[in-house]
Amino acid sequence: MDTDDEPSTTSGWQVAGLSGMLGLIHWAARKVGSLTWAGRASLGTLLGWSLVVGLLYGQFWFRVLHPSGWALIAALLFAVISTLGTVVLGLVRWVSGPNRRLGAGLVLLGLVPVVILSGLIAQGISQFRRGHIEANVPFVLFAMTGVSLGELWADWAYPHRIETETLIMSYGDSVEDPEGDVKAMEEHIGRLHSRTHRGSRGKTRWVRGKVFGQQYLSVAGMALGSDRSPLSAVDLHEIGHAILYQVLTPDCDPAMVLAEGWAEAVSRDSLDLARGALSIRDRINACSLLDEAEWAAEAAGWDDAEGYRRLMLRVREMGPERFSYLRELTSPDWYHRDRGVIYPIGGAFASFVFRKHTPEQFVSLFLGSKPGNLDLMCGRIFQQTPEQLEAAFWMDLEYLIAVQAFEP
Repeated sequence: MDTDDEPSTTSGWQVAGLSGMLGLIHWAARKVGSLTWAGRASLGTLLGWSLVVGLLYGQFWFRVLHPSGWALIAALLFAVISTLGTVVLGLVRWVSGPNRRLGAGLVLLGLVPVVILSGLIAQGISQFRRGHIEANVPFVLFAMTGVSLGELWADWAYPHRIETETLIMSYGDSVEDPEGDVKAMEEHIGRLHSRTHRGSRGKTRWVRGKVFGQQYLSVAGMALGSDRSPLSAVDLHEIGHAILYQVLTPDCDPAMVLAEGWAEAVSRDSLDLARGALSIRDRINACSLLDEAEWAAEAAGWDDAEGYRRLMLRVREMGPERFSYLRELTSPDWYHRDRGVIYPIGGAFASFVFRKHTPEQFVSLFLGSKPGNLDLMCGRIFQQTPEQLEAAFWMDLEYLIAVQAFEP
């Protein structure tokens, strides 16, 4: 297990994969002159789709902030034209001969990469819709395709643009005070840099509205925010994601409760976060005393009712005194789950670490987080067990609320 605070940028298999792809291209360049047209089309198909996948995954490996949409379109055009050529030549050989088996093989060779890549991207879309945000091959291919083409779409769909040293804002006519919004966001980015003691690798793209029907999310160096002035908490939230993305390495696999917790803590007031987390805890504790029929009636209409049900059953099983939200929300069932309680509880926890420890310690926890290493990271960073850290967390939230109640 890699336990370094800042993992290496590339691993051996990544370098081997890139070297293998370059070797394949070199071999193809030497051999193409001796091949028939069918052979050239087949080789072009394999190279084309390999180039598409390599481009998408390579830009993810090296954490490119703004993946090239035009490069992706060029690779796709090459792959599609080669595939069509392979399929057409295969169909001609299959129908007219000679060697109809070769023709059938060419048709399969042309179609199989398309089917495989389409299936992987469809799986990535399904993960996104289910709120399962894990950087596996399907999700990476889907997300990098979206951000690569999304940057081009934003250039076309949003005619106005303001660019500063840290930010590129693309917006439409509905943004009434663009200069004021940019100034406020630059101040927010400055506060984030001062909290983490880390600068930016490049400019963050802030799109004021939807891209391909999606809004209020962040991928790579692009954040999709509100379409009205003034900027809102959701803009601060999504830019928070984009700024932290700039310090990620390919080996990072932070729990969603930490990822969304960071974005909530940098965009909302500590007292509001404390109220929300305590309300969630008390609600789950109360629901753990209900039977299934009463629970179903209580949870009707809740956002992520299934997630609440999981937590309620765990609290019922272990008892409120022994149950640990830190352990549960970093368990396999919750680690990559982007739904429900991870926002209020994660936000309150991140805010607690900011105030009682340091933002740099939270970032270290975020970067070093991997499935199964919660005890290791809490011991290394805070010199505490997860249970000790969580007990201090809930005590701090209760103290905040109590102090606020006595203030005039």
